[in-house]
Amino acid sequence: ERGGGRWSASATAKSEGYVSNIYPVDDTYRSQFRSPGLCSSGIHKQIQEGERRRDVRLQFDPQRLVARLEDRDLTDHSSPKVEQFPIPQCVQDILSAVYFARTVPMTVGKSFDFPIADGPQLIQIQVDIQGEEELSTPAGKFQTVKVEPDLFSGRLFSGKGRMWVWFTKDARRIPVQLRAQISVGTIIATLSEIGQAEQ
Repeated sequence: ERGGGRWSASATAKSEGYVSNIYPVDDTYRSQFRSPGLCSSGIHKQIQEGERRRDVRLQFDPQRLVARLEDRDLTDHSSPKVEQFPIPQCVQDILSAVYFARTVPMTVGKSFDFPIADGPQLIQIQVDIQGEEELSTPAGKFQTVKVEPDLFSGRLFSGKGRMWVWFTKDARRIPVQLRAQISVGTIIATLSEIGQAEQ
């Protein structure tokens, strides 16, 4: 959604099938970012993974160049863990980064990078533009550009894995599919429909 130069986006991650019996996941992410630059103003994460229950709020202050993290463990009702750390004037969260990537020229064989904050750390993420592919989804067939962000270098996520995102090759750069290979299996998110604003 967009209004007055400010954008908001949300995403959910839920386990299905037999995975839900082993390690149930029900996460919600809500991000707010602003123009120009689609710089993040903050992200709210409600995390339910296995027996873990957390409420995480990360807010960015571009005037003071500081981020404030409030991480609350909902399983023991303890006081939230609060931290602050320095940031540049424009920084991305894990959700706004997808929208920022849509604004970058994508030439196969090239790469780009940008700062992303998640938890009490600021990381420079590199994105490799790997190729062009045709993908079929419930929303239709698309010519896409495949990119791989370096999220599993040990700096942002500690576990081993790889992630790829496919954007439409046209000017809209709609994220059509996301695929992540992690220790517990493969996560796939696929575009199911396109709203009127994207057409």
